[in-house]
Amino acid sequence: MHIAVFCPSYGAVGGIETIAESLIVEFRRAGHAVTVLARGTPSSSSLAADVPVLRLPYHQLPRQARHVARQLRFAAGLVPAVTGLRRAVRERRVDVVLTLAISTYAPYVTALARTTPLVLSLQGGEARAELASRPRVLRRALTAATRVVACATTLAAQARALAPEIAPALSVIPNGVDPDRFA
Repeated sequence: MHIAVFCPSYGAVGGIETIAESLIVEFRRAGHAVTVLARGTPSSSSLAADVPVLRLPYHQLPRQARHVARQLRFAAGLVPAVTGLRRAVRERRVDVVLTLAISTYAPYVTALARTTPLVLSLQGGEARAELASRPRVLRRALTAATRVVACATTLAAQARALAPEIAPALSVIPNGVDPDRFA
């Protein structure tokens, strides 16, 4: 199986990036091909431990409607960005997209879900805040996903309250901990 991991900030230091790196190691150990879909200029695409990191230009959905310039930049770049993401997934014959970024990137993953099965992962406090602040955008992403995974029962409950019809596709899988690191 070929898995695309949608992690816009891949390569930076942070919790989502660490989760992505751990998942990629496990996916590869299980024999799956992996491609990372990250944000940036295409010329900065690279290989990280034999995993292609495709960088494509796309912008975050502005958090506040009053940021008009950001709203316009996002709107102008949405169609070309979605086209580029879909092309990347199609050309690499990706079987499933796992997204570790939903909040300000929800329109992209919603569009990807129309062409490739999508597993939407709800992680931590940012997802909790976005469930409240951008309910329509997030509801579209939740209902477009083939599967939804929440790292906590509270996130799962909030997602279910926002989109009750996703209940059969919703699972709670807590983030793992490597016990050797704490021995």
